[in-house]
Amino acid sequence: MKDHHMKVSIDRELLAKYIRRECTVQEKQRVEAFLFQPEWQQALEELLKEDFEAFDHVSYTESENISWNQHFRENYTHKQSGRFFRYSQWMGYAAACLILFAAGFWYFSVNQKTSVVEHQQVVMMEQVNPSGQRSVITLPDSSVVHLGALSSIRYPKKFGSKYREVILKGEAFFDVKPDKRHPFTVLTGVVQTKVLGTSFKINAFKQVMVSVATGKVQVAKLNSEGTTDKPLAILTPGQQVSWNADTNETKLDLVDIDEIREWTKGKVTFANASLAEIVETLERWYNVEISFADEKMARTRLSLIVKAAVPIQHSLDIICSTAHLKYKVAGNKITITHKQINRNMNR
Repeated sequence: MKDHHMKVSIDRELLAKYIRRECTVQEKQRVEAFLFQPEWQQALEELLKEDFEAFDHVSYTESENISWNQHFRENYTHKQSGRFFRYSQWMGYAAACLILFAAGFWYFSVNQKTSVVEHQQVVMMEQVNPSGQRSVITLPDSSVVHLGALSSIRYPKKFGSKYREVILKGEAFFDVKPDKRHPFTVLTGVVQTKVLGTSFKINAFKQVMVSVATGKVQVAKLNSEGTTDKPLAILTPGQQVSWNADTNETKLDLVDIDEIREWTKGKVTFANASLAEIVETLERWYNVEISFADEKMARTRLSLIVKAAVPIQHSLDIICSTAHLKYKVAGNKITITHKQINRNMNR
């Protein structure tokens, strides 16, 4: 027996991302599965015919949401729409959904025939740091974010009534204000980091790496439905998890808590790291381009401390003296080469 009840739900933030073409492949599939449902097409057509002037302004409650969902299932999910929902219509219906959802969540009262809607628009803020720039952002809940170079963060101007969610690209340290009723979530691609109140660092350039300084953090991967399955890890202070999207491998490590915190002051410690990894950080922090005369040099492993407060030459001097290399600066381009051996000394 075929089940005609709605299988997919959606929220206005995801619809907005779809219209802006910012969805991941999984998010795009989820939105289109939602919009493909005939019952939603029919419901939207009827709702859009209503007179917006007649709608009363009311506050949204959980019981009203449940009431709307029940009424919707009873009145729309058993009706068949004989028309094929073409791909070209999806963007239009996504926009129509967003018009409705941007005002809040629609519902129909069981005891009344009047439709009502809460007018609550979500305004998104964004901070983008280019190479060579770091910044500190205070979120609407007073949580503090130290955003790294070549990184960006998107967040609502006002958090919702159920959760606090931000979207990160790049690298940042979060000092989250405790609030057990409103979980704090950071989305980095398909990885979700969820906390109640804690401090932690995320590096999401080549792979996603989450390091915890205080509190407890759950790190999970989103599935094709946009929900999470088994967590990749549940971290406590001094623990770190790395997830590689290419290999789907997860790695757990122990880290120095002080080193996590020191990153907010522009200090990072490399322990037996490849020169390629060190150079990537220097490029972001100082807005320079670093190349190797011999690519084999990039595999050289070193241990050192990099401080953003001092000129880049300080770090380059340490690198080159340790690895027996030299460097040349031309504007914002730096070339690392081998030191030439003085053959006269061997005669």
